[in-house]
Amino acid sequence: VSYMKISATDSVAAFIGYSFGEIKNINFVFADVSAADSAVAAGMVAYNYGKIENSSFEGSVLGLESSYKGENAGLVFLNKGSIKNARVDVEVTSLQGGAGAVIQNNEGAVIENVLVNAKMTIGGKYSGGVVSKNYGELAACSASVNIVSKGSYVGGLIGYNAMTDLKNLGVSGRVEGDQYVGGLLGYNYSGNLSNLETPLT
Repeated sequence: VSYMKISATDSVAAFIGYSFGEIKNINFVFADVSAADSAVAAGMVAYNYGKIENSSFEGSVLGLESSYKGENAGLVFLNKGSIKNARVDVEVTSLQGGAGAVIQNNEGAVIENVLVNAKMTIGGKYSGGVVSKNYGELAACSASVNIVSKGSYVGGLIGYNAMTDLKNLGVSGRVEGDQYVGGLLGYNYSGNLSNLETPLT
């Protein structure tokens, strides 16, 4: 799927609003997603309750100041399913709130073997090169990031992590923010970390 543009001012701006099934071998190239007013922006799926596998998104995601909570995501806004073997090459601009280059909110879900290349310009708190707010499991993910945020809780991989397992993760690039800024994690609340690497500047 190439050269497509999606914009919305209500509910969601995404190529798939809600997914309860399986998304496999779907690749978006030169895609453009934008949200304003009460909508949220996500590159591929706004609300994922199913599976995303062997898929990719390449393009841009824009959340304007009036978008819902100002929060946006490069791939999935809310993930309660699983994401495996995915690639995300995205430029995310979130003028009011935070964003995740892959996921904004990961709730009890599994993310495995995801490769990320992201440029992010963020106006609010909670932002990450993979996940903004994480309450699930991450394994075998790698990110190259350039994150410039005016807010707090900013991480090269995860902005805020709570009581979850993180293993075999790597990140490189640049991260800037206000408070709780980390090359790997902005803030880790009782999470288990193993085999993490960052040469960030």
